[in-house]
Amino acid sequence: MRPTRRQLLASAGGAAALAACGSDKGRGRDPGSRRFSDAFTLAEVLQLERAVVAAYGDGLPLLKGGQLRLARTIAEQERAHVRALERGMRSIGFPPPLAKTREEHRRSFPRLADGADALRFAVDLEQRLVRLYMDFLPRLYEPRLRRLAAETVACEAEHLSLLLLERGRDPVPEAFVTGTS
Repeated sequence: MRPTRRQLLASAGGAAALAACGSDKGRGRDPGSRRFSDAFTLAEVLQLERAVVAAYGDGLPLLKGGQLRLARTIAEQERAHVRALERGMRSIGFPPPLAKTREEHRRSFPRLADGADALRFAVDLEQRLVRLYMDFLPRLYEPRLRRLAAETVACEAEHLSLLLLERGRDPVPEAFVTGTS
């Protein structure tokens, strides 16, 4: 049985919403240092998002049917995440870091022989994204950037659940999505 969108959102949204909550109390008072800290955080997430886009590009030719349609949809959403992060960096006055070439990304990817390898790698990448967003979310100072990160981690958790389902695994294996299982 496929989980509904509501079930997927419930599994991811609660943790993301709580992580997005926060206060600027006790944080550095200098707006410049806060913007720099946010830019540094966004740059790190952006680099992983770009690698994920490249990885989906490499994995798509190995997939067929419903798996291919799902991976294409996820890849498009990952590209949207990249664009949103780049806009977020610009909004606080920092240019996004230069993107690596597809070949530079490929050097760090495992060799993918078939669709099963591509799905396994996609699950690993989505888990890394969830973990990274959850780690970085409370470190963001700017409320709109925390919101962006919370919305994005909820989407990444949906991706993870759908990919687990495609692999024949429990799509909602735990009460909280942390990206560590």
